[in-house]
Parts: sequence; C-alpha cells; structure tokens
Amino acid sequence: MTEIENQIWINEKIETVFNITNDISNWKNLFSEYEESEVLEKNGPRIKFRLKTKPDVNGLSYSWISERVINKRKFVCISKRKNPLYPFKYMLINWIYKQLNGGTLMIWKQKFSVDQKCPINEEEFRENLNKGTIVQMQLIKDKIEKNYGRKDKYEVNKK
Repeated sequence: MTEIENQIWINEKIETVFNITNDISNWKNLFSEYEESEVLEKNGPRIKFRLKTKPDVNGLSYSWISERVINKRKFVCISKRKNPLYPFKYMLINWIYKQLNGGTLMIWKQKFSVDQKCPINEEEFRENLNKGTIVQMQLIKDKIEKNYGRKDKYEVNKK
C-alpha cells in the first residue's frame, strides 16, 4: 500500500472551497486533466460518478467510475475507485478541509496499491500521482482565488 498526502492553503471561506471542489459535474472545468465529469447517481451524501481524462501524449484517454461520500458538516469527503479498478488493486481518496488563517487548508490523502499486471511499478505511480496532484491543487487554488465559477449556489450563508 502506498500513501500520498498533499495540502494547499486557499484564500477563501471553507464553505465556498468545499462546495466548488465537490461540484463533480463541474470538475471538467475545475481540473485540467478531465474531459468529462458526470454524476451518474446521487443518494443523500453518496454520489456515483464517471470521470474521463483528456487524451494523453499518445492520444489515449481513460475512464472510470468512482463513488464519493460527502460530509458537509465535517468538511470531509471519502472517494473510492470502483470500475475499472485497474491499474489499481484499490484506490481510496480522502479530502479534508480545515478553516485556517482566514482561508481554507485543503488536504488530499490518497491510499492505493497498484495491480501487479500494471507495467508501471508502485513507486513510479506514486511519483507521477504526486506530481499531478500538486499541479491540480495549485490550479484549483488559482481558480478559486480568482473567483472562477463563482455562482450563488456556491455561496453559503450569504446575507
């Protein structure tokens, strides 16, 4: 099992950061790596969704279904990759949000194990995933701080 933890501070209210980053249908606009982000099913705090990556340098894109449980009261989300699991044996992702210094500390914890049939070993996967996570977190920070996608639906406790 491999674990990666990354964090970034965002100069915005925790409710706003939480709502924007958990609007899965908008991930294709929030992240640079997704071509499609589609909510398939919603049952209370549980969301089943499909992601499709933009084509890579070889023209290949990848798609999978994940499930996410969103706890708005605690500002925590837990995701699990469902289908296909490959190239993983499993992939769990926890997003944790903390109010800090007038902004929000966003923490992503990823736990995974790579399938032995995968041509990329676990350490290489960890390095690639870690690099990509840092890029995506910075992109999200920049977009939120520049009021990207700001809509009334993201504003909580608006007066």
